[in-house]
Amino acid sequence: MPGTSIRLTFDGSDLRIHAGCNHLRGHARLDGRRLRVDSFGGTEMGCPQPLMQQDARLGRFFTSGPQVRLAGDTLVLTSGQSTIELVDRRIVDPDRPLRDTRWVVEGVIDGATVSSVPAGARAHVTFSEDERMRGNAGCNDFGARFTVHGSQIQITKQVTTLQSCGDAPDRLERAVLRVLDGPLTYEITADRLQLTAQPSGDGLALRAPEHEARFHGYDMTWARMTE
Repeated sequence: MPGTSIRLTFDGSDLRIHAGCNHLRGHARLDGRRLRVDSFGGTEMGCPQPLMQQDARLGRFFTSGPQVRLAGDTLVLTSGQSTIELVDRRIVDPDRPLRDTRWVVEGVIDGATVSSVPAGARAHVTFSEDERMRGNAGCNDFGARFTVHGSQIQITKQVTTLQSCGDAPDRLERAVLRVLDGPLTYEITADRLQLTAQPSGDGLALRAPEHEARFHGYDMTWARMTE
């Protein structure tokens, strides 16, 4: 369907598929040159009809035992007159660098709960090459020093301006500064960054804005399906 992309993830025998509506999954195995998928199912969200029709097509495709071949960096799946071509996500949508990327906060993590940013509030952070962290926590600007060791970030000498901006920005700011005050772990997948405070487990879900992805020349097309 125009304007959508198909994402496949293999984790051992676990196959996960997402194309803009429901999250589909099944148990996958190779049978010679064919991909066999059993126990296929997924979520049952209501989406616009074209997206639901595409999910149904994908279900029929992957349970039909499509043929599999690798052409360079492209994985080609064929069933009847239908073909899906996929390229490794790390090639077409590589992980953004931690440093010198403007990361915008999209969610606040409290244990197993992820809360969206309050309406009318916005926060961002940038980790610079000179090991200085700068940003806005929702109301006040802040800065700090940081060091990186593997997947660990140590933040020190945090300073902020001092003003109040109202309920929503102030609530977001308290959550952001609580996470960015000490040791963190970080994980980057494509344009998404997750910061997790240690040892509390509180965290932030952040994303590099789309215009920055275009600036860096990233191709956001993951897969295409033809019939």
